[in-house]
Amino acid sequence: MRLHSHLFHSRPQSTSKEVWHMYFRRLERLDKEFRDCFDNLENYAKALPNQLPQIDPLNRLRAVFQEEQLDVQVMETVESMIDCENWNEGNFQTYTYLGEFLRLQRRRPSSIVPRPLSCSFWSTGMSPHAQFEAAFAQFQKELLKNKTGIFPTFLERTAVGSIVELRFGVLFEKQIVFTQKMLMVENAGVVEHMLFVAPHEEWSFYTDLGEKRVDLSKCSQYVVYQKLSVQANLHLMQTINTQEIRWTAQTLHQLSSAFGKFQHIFEATCRTASEFVF
Repeated sequence: MRLHSHLFHSRPQSTSKEVWHMYFRRLERLDKEFRDCFDNLENYAKALPNQLPQIDPLNRLRAVFQEEQLDVQVMETVESMIDCENWNEGNFQTYTYLGEFLRLQRRRPSSIVPRPLSCSFWSTGMSPHAQFEAAFAQFQKELLKNKTGIFPTFLERTAVGSIVELRFGVLFEKQIVFTQKMLMVENAGVVEHMLFVAPHEEWSFYTDLGEKRVDLSKCSQYVVYQKLSVQANLHLMQTINTQEIRWTAQTLHQLSSAFGKFQHIFEATCRTASEFVF
């Protein structure tokens, strides 16, 4: 408006060059102010978001501020609000981490699933237990041939089940050093239980009607191997369904290799000190 007024209503009536020179200088100054004002408006418009903010959060924030103005203990109210927000955010992050990084995802509604009764119409050579024993014998032969560092053996054998021992070792200075020791309890072709002990520990036995049996109630004296046994049984119940496995030497090798990875826990290093944890 000022520029328009100077252009059309404030023109000098005199024909003197000095008057017109001052007039044009004033117009240049007004034009510069106009351009600066337009540039400021344009920069402010560019900084605005592409869409309007949501109204509901603003209304809730306005309501909170109104309640804060009416409260006598303002600082106590604000601190309580901050504690409540931190608690909600902590719960949200906890559930997020559990959903993203939980190693064992449940495939069944419950970990305790009743085992089906073994069928009685199997012939002696075709029962699931017989298939497991045949596959385990072939598994032993292949391991001796390929020298993979796994040493399996039978600890106990019955007509419907068995207990097998798996030892994992490496060759060091022409001697075998065992790094992991575990056993699997097989019943009617289904692996039902896992147990870990230290490589130098021995299994506990008891006498049952004159026969030597493995005492599965005796766990390792070390806490780390007790926790490894718990984790292995969780994997066995929740992520590995041995009831549907057709036992072959290859499936036994895959199962043994999966649980053999537990020995890598002793190679874990501390995040801060960069030293071995165990």
